[in-house]
Amino acid sequence: MNRWRRTTRTGFTLLESIIALAMIGAVAGACLQVRAQSLAGQQRLTVHQKADRGIETILRLAQSGLLENPQRERDETGGTTLIVWTGEHLDEPFTCRRDRIEIANPISGATAEQLPENVTLWRWTVTYRGESAETLTPTGPTR
Repeated sequence: MNRWRRTTRTGFTLLESIIALAMIGAVAGACLQVRAQSLAGQQRLTVHQKADRGIETILRLAQSGLLENPQRERDETGGTTLIVWTGEHLDEPFTCRRDRIEIANPISGATAEQLPENVTLWRWTVTYRGESAETLTPTGPTR
């Protein structure tokens, strides 16, 4: 008979268990960090989208003539050059400006003798919740 019989190991040693737990903990920590960054990014996006919707609403109200008591500046000919609305939207202050600008006519070329050299546009600038946006529209009747 063989006295020195080889025994087989079953189970894990304490060191192997600790290493496995440390690896699981590192993976869990990384997943939690990614999740936290995702939530912070989502919150920033939500705030930005609210500001965009507010700017869009204020712009539409101004363009449709529903904002009250604008301040007007006129040029030498008596034409309106700048209109400024100030107020609050959803308890946040805003400023909406409309001024007249002239740009070179983008439709110039073969039929340039029939078209004006410059085109007059309204430039709308809305500032709301620390953000600002600008858009151009064709001039129409002055309100």
